[in-house]
Amino acid sequence: MQSQSVLFCLFWVFVPCTQAGFSAVIGRGNHVVSFVPRSFAATLECRKETKRTEGSRRCMALQMIASGSISTAGPTKIALKKPSKTLAVCVEYKRGETLDAPAATELANLSMQMRKMKVCALWTSDLVALQEFVKEQGDAKGNFPGPCPVIYHGDALEDAIEAGANAIVMNPKFEMIDTMKEKIDSKGVELIWYVSTADDVSKVMEVDLNSPAFFVDAAEVKDDVFTAIPSGSVVVAAVHARQSDSGEIVRGKELKKSGCTSILVKGACVGDEKDVEYAAFVVSGLTSKSSSEFKFTGMTHVVGHHRYY
Repeated sequence: MQSQSVLFCLFWVFVPCTQAGFSAVIGRGNHVVSFVPRSFAATLECRKETKRTEGSRRCMALQMIASGSISTAGPTKIALKKPSKTLAVCVEYKRGETLDAPAATELANLSMQMRKMKVCALWTSDLVALQEFVKEQGDAKGNFPGPCPVIYHGDALEDAIEAGANAIVMNPKFEMIDTMKEKIDSKGVELIWYVSTADDVSKVMEVDLNSPAFFVDAAEVKDDVFTAIPSGSVVVAAVHARQSDSGEIVRGKELKKSGCTSILVKGACVGDEKDVEYAAFVVSGLTSKSSSEFKFTGMTHVVGHHRYY
């Protein structure tokens, strides 16, 4: 009877304390020793992170993460950061200048093939392709493999949102950032921030406390950009397709060591018959520990041309 009374008292204290923002400290024998504020760990982290002249916004973000007041990551962010820490591989579709516009069925087939080879996300700045990708991926709900996110990284942001993009890429220097964020939130579209400097990262941390995701062009940024991005963030780095000696694979694996969770292979799909074969190569190469080299028997690699075969 006494043990039941003690258990009842602990429950009576535990529930309101935990609801009020406290965590129970458990001692030996699973006894509750004391209650401490949940923000305590975040406060300690902030003391390490904050400098006298900067860092207050980052501290706030850390506290919100620790307290659980930040919403969980959406499907796109989850796709761009694998729990296994294996690189998430994305491909970009950008039609080659010398190629005719593809039919809707061709775009749908490309979308299906990318999903089957477990590409983590399809990226494009082509609104027509975006619409077809979104439609085809949407039809795959309930199938295996399921749909992969379609991400837009062009200038027509509002049109892309209306077309059903799962996520869009936006620059923190964008003038109508507040208005666009409201529209994004109302449509359930996820946001990925394009950053090219450490200052861009700081700006993102000021305007977005919701576990921001970052996109960097690895060919254009310095290492200080990667060090400025908060540890544990979703970070997508872009490399160019079809480099000599499979340089995109080598560079992609180097970027993983810099904290990148995902690699976007720009220009991986251009609208010709070799798109699927090349995409399969980069997915395998970037997720494998062994070295990889892309070769086509009897075909010539032409530098500077959209059709590299």
